[in-house]
Amino acid sequence: LMRQGAEAGSLRAMANYGAMLYKSRKREEGKRWLRRALDQGFGDAGWYLGGVCGTIERDAELVIGALREGASLGSRKCLHALDTIYATGSHGQQRDRAYSNEFSKLAAMIDPDEAPVPIDLERLIPARPVLPYQDGNF
Repeated sequence: LMRQGAEAGSLRAMANYGAMLYKSRKREEGKRWLRRALDQGFGDAGWYLGGVCGTIERDAELVIGALREGASLGSRKCLHALDTIYATGSHGQQRDRAYSNEFSKLAAMIDPDEAPVPIDLERLIPARPVLPYQDGNF
């Protein structure tokens, strides 16, 4: 049913199906479905792509890039994940509470009961260079 929903164009189904495929070791196919959902405007797909794929692959650029892309589409999940990454210094990134608070403040402004609205994230919270993963810091 999940595949049927994804093939029918449901963005949420695409993201869930992609995550399911990825976790069942069909990684490239799973990433394609997640990327498809994200490219079509489903910001939470960035949370799955960064959180599931990036963490397993230990690819900090994939994690941060997917989360920023999802956050730009108005995903509170992605904004909260970015807040956590910079608050804790995970995924190889420098710990910076002031920077993380910017993501938290932006997430708090989003009404979870309303449809997500794109955000000019680059203007509001400019991207920083992504630092490479280092052992013990992912």
